[in-house]
Amino acid sequence: MTAPDPADCQLWTIKDLSARLKLHVGTIWRLSALAESGHGTFPRPVRLGAKTVRWRASDITAYLDKLAQEARP
Repeated sequence: MTAPDPADCQLWTIKDLSARLKLHVGTIWRLSALAESGHGTFPRPVRLGAKTVRWRASDITAYLDKLAQEARP
C-alpha cells in the first residue's frame, strides 16, 4: 500500500483560506454555511472538534479548478 500524497492531507485554517483566496473571513463562513445547507458548491469544512474546523487543501484546489473551467467560454 502506498502512502498518501502530503498535499492531499494538508488542512487549512480559516485564516489560511482568507489569505489564499483573498476573501474576508466572514465571506468564507457565509459560503461554508450555504454549502452546509446544500445551497452552495464551496467545499465543506472538516470538523476536528467542537470549535475546530479545517478545509482540505485538495478540496479547495478542486473547487477553484472547477470555477476556472466554468468561467471559460
